[in-house]
Amino acid sequence: MKKETIRELTEKYRDKYARLSYKKAHGALLTQYCEITGYTRKYAQKLLSGKRDGSGEGRRKNKGRPRKYTEGDKRIIRTVWDKTGYWSGRRLKSALRLWLQSWNNDKRREQPGEEQKRRISGISAAQIDRFIREYRQSKPREKNWRIGHSVDAVKGLIEQRSERWDVHEPGWLEADCVALCGGDMSGSFVWLLTITDVWSGWTEVRAMWNRSARKVIDHYGPAEESCPFKWLGIDTDNGGEFMSWETIQWSLMREAIGSRLHLTRSRAGVKNDQAYVEEKNLTHCRDFFGYDRYGYQQIMGVMQELCACWSLYNNLYRPQLKQLSREKNREQGEEKARGVSTDAGGKNHAMGRHRGSNKTSARKGATSQ
Repeated sequence: MKKETIRELTEKYRDKYARLSYKKAHGALLTQYCEITGYTRKYAQKLLSGKRDGSGEGRRKNKGRPRKYTEGDKRIIRTVWDKTGYWSGRRLKSALRLWLQSWNNDKRREQPGEEQKRRISGISAAQIDRFIREYRQSKPREKNWRIGHSVDAVKGLIEQRSERWDVHEPGWLEADCVALCGGDMSGSFVWLLTITDVWSGWTEVRAMWNRSARKVIDHYGPAEESCPFKWLGIDTDNGGEFMSWETIQWSLMREAIGSRLHLTRSRAGVKNDQAYVEEKNLTHCRDFFGYDRYGYQQIMGVMQELCACWSLYNNLYRPQLKQLSREKNREQGEEKARGVSTDAGGKNHAMGRHRGSNKTSARKGATSQ
């Protein structure tokens, strides 16, 4: 049916619709009009009552409530998201006010107004994720093949930990090594030693050329000096760089000077036993250094400085996600995490209640051995 024919038919039915006074008569006329034109009942009612003329003029273009955030707000959030290293919405919301202060101190950028600051500061984590969704890119996950064998006799001297962490103070750590081999484990290349605190999330990353027990112990010292708390225990996997006689000797030396460190190891092949450090291997190592091969020993000096600055930045300015509680569903026999809190940084978490835990000079001497 042509538009002119529909327009003429609408005028005739509009006159009939105006003369009718009963509801049933209106309904019967609407049904007949919809069958002829194919319009929906609601639209036909607006046409016959005169609220619409059928030309499309006067129609509301933007449906729904008006937009709250402007393109300028989105531009600032996306810029901060890019500078922070592509944080999630929950992390970015927790640190957004701090980054806005740094934005105000940079005179080269266009300064937002007070109303714009108020809108950005009150944005939700879900809205941030919607803004940055189109800019996210999925990264390929390559399997990290590892080599090295531990001594079975050393495993018998180190306790195996299989239960869930139940600590209420900083100092209980998990450690692991990450290979920057580019998928080829042959030859020499850079390894990353990741040490993370279970309670606070404080994480130290150190670079070393090839891996060995001696090099791991040598990096324990600078990493411990960078932590604002005393080391109480460290849990590792069953790799040869951790399960060695050098590690046992180092532990006995610490115990002799009154700075005992409780050593434990995870179950072989159970990655979830070291869930805390495995998470940091992604966010602090792979997301920053990638999956390429670092096979030049000349870059070790720069890598050491870069890892120290990167660890300091993450600990001071990157919000830490901390699980609040877990609930067990007795019917399904499953456990689910309930509630996740964001902290302004690992330093705030670790120093807030344990400000007076200073390290002694004797313990520093033991870590440098």
